[in-house]
Amino acid sequence: IPQNSLRLLYKKLIKEGIVKNCEVRLKGKDKKILWCSFAAVAVKDKLGKTRYVDAILQDISLRKKFEQHLIESRELFQTIFNNTAAAIMVTDQDQRVVAWNPFAEKMLDMSRDDLFNKPAKELFPLEQWQNMVSSKTFIGAVQTKVIRKNGDLMDVDFSMNFLRDSSNKIIGSVGIMQDITRQKRFQEMLIQSKLTAEEANNTKSLFLANMSHEVRTPIHTIKGILDLMLTEDIPAAKKEN
Repeated sequence: IPQNSLRLLYKKLIKEGIVKNCEVRLKGKDKKILWCSFAAVAVKDKLGKTRYVDAILQDISLRKKFEQHLIESRELFQTIFNNTAAAIMVTDQDQRVVAWNPFAEKMLDMSRDDLFNKPAKELFPLEQWQNMVSSKTFIGAVQTKVIRKNGDLMDVDFSMNFLRDSSNKIIGSVGIMQDITRQKRFQEMLIQSKLTAEEANNTKSLFLANMSHEVRTPIHTIKGILDLMLTEDIPAAKKEN
């Protein structure tokens, strides 16, 4: 224990007669640091003078390591949560928004006052929301629309996972949305281009069919006359005419 910490701990023990639930770091013979839970009682004589101290040390290094891992996991989650380029929202058991990341505010153009405790169903067209939550199971990568603050509809790729307690009761949900407006617009452009190309191809085919008919008609007439001239006994003067 660092000397300053040891002195403070000793002063508290002498003054109050007891210390408990103190977490201290101790250094072993191999200079390895151990976290310990420390509790002590000052045993005094009739005159109130401390004669000796009863102390209990419990190694809590494993627990502290686990706690550190939890802290690091929470920090990692918070980092991902805050910096993910997708809207993430958490709802309670009544499907009201209770947490969200900064990208959700940006995507929906909404502030904290707009989102906090907002019914999640108000973010979607009613029919689409009812279809999504009817199964009460994991919803994975469905394309739907979300309503922004100004009332505009935005195309999104949406997935949602229901949160349940130990008795399998729904206690909330986590939803993730990605803006696919550009993707949808590009798809619509491709479809329109395809329709335009098909229309142009049909027009070309019709034109060629008509041209073929217009060309064939006089050719058949000429061919018929030539056949007649070759097969009939027509005077040479008339053939030349």
